[in-house]
Amino acid sequence: PPAPPAAEGVDRTSIRGLLRWFAVWRSGREQEAGSFAQVGRDLGLDPEAKLRDYQAAMPAAVAAGALETCLLPGWNVLVWESPADLAAALSGFVRRRFGDASPPSAAAPTAPSLRSLLPVGPVKARLFRLAARTAGGAAATAADLEEFREVLAELEARNPTPRAASSALLNGEWDQCFTNNPAGGVVWSDGRTARRKLLGPPPSPLAALPLTGRVTQLVDLSVGEYRQRVQSRALGLRAELRAAVAPTEDGEAWEVAFRSFTFSAAAGRLPLRARETSGYEGVWRHSYVDADTRVMRTRKKGADDEWVFVLRRAVK
Repeated sequence: PPAPPAAEGVDRTSIRGLLRWFAVWRSGREQEAGSFAQVGRDLGLDPEAKLRDYQAAMPAAVAAGALETCLLPGWNVLVWESPADLAAALSGFVRRRFGDASPPSAAAPTAPSLRSLLPVGPVKARLFRLAARTAGGAAATAADLEEFREVLAELEARNPTPRAASSALLNGEWDQCFTNNPAGGVVWSDGRTARRKLLGPPPSPLAALPLTGRVTQLVDLSVGEYRQRVQSRALGLRAELRAAVAPTEDGEAWEVAFRSFTFSAAAGRLPLRARETSGYEGVWRHSYVDADTRVMRTRKKGADDEWVFVLRRAVK
């Protein structure tokens, strides 16, 4: 058969040129691909050549010593690279170019990490399935809790919100769907909402009734207020804890002080009992926050235990 055509440059700025880029050499009824060096280069078949092309396109950066290149596993396209390898390469360049230290600035937001740009939907879906399977954490086994820690680490690594504890995204009502706190009183969850025991304040006879309610958190940073609410369908009974919250200097956590506990009927319209609850102080860190999901890690001051709460934006 005749030899395929010699390699040639192809103009890809026109329709005709693009068609020639995908041209093939035909011999009778047989069809063999043409040998176009440009096609191979553009598709990344010769990574070294791509690096040389990249460097040649930025002579000023090369002259200034500000350009570094390296080969990573993948398709030489950002979205297909190994995230861990790419992150390590970029981090190494930043350290070599700018040094490890940078002037601290509490007011300046930090840039989102590279991993935060990766798809988060599958990670959330796995977390919510785990919440449903374990009744919001109430029925979690040791293996479930280990899986929870792994999935949570994946989600927190993708946190898109710097200084999350001071973000306006926190405002509004949130459904609790999972916690690893065995004292949380949770009895059921479908991965979207959760229910916990509703305990009336003693010596109320309601304290002995097997009542449960939807557990939510309500945040209003404009007045520095946090409320945890358990709302029952029975008589509209409601238990609500109120606390004062203030973002820490780094904007990553709240300083928390409990203020009051109220118990009411008719969805809060009929007060039954109220008492002060001062005495608890803690630091609650927000490790993941976006428009519809948040993760809060709570620790009482002076205590070693840290409890994690996963919440979803409440849907009426």
